[in-house]
Amino acid sequence: MTTKKINRKDCTLDEQAVVQFIANSPQATQNEIAQAIGKSERNTHSIMISLQKKGIIERDGSKKIGIWVVK
Repeated sequence: MTTKKINRKDCTLDEQAVVQFIANSPQATQNEIAQAIGKSERNTHSIMISLQKKGIIERDGSKKIGIWVVK
């Protein structure tokens, strides 16, 4: 697996952690991401919404079988 470098000045450390995790595990659920970065599921949800609004990540496919894509 390759690791993408995250060099985004407009991202918080939590956002960078989420992006790094989904770059390596695009099929991960928000619960898995929350556990991996040590945040609550609600906090992780808010971080992911922020990343989507910034255009850094997007969901490809459905909620159940889709994957996260880092742009």
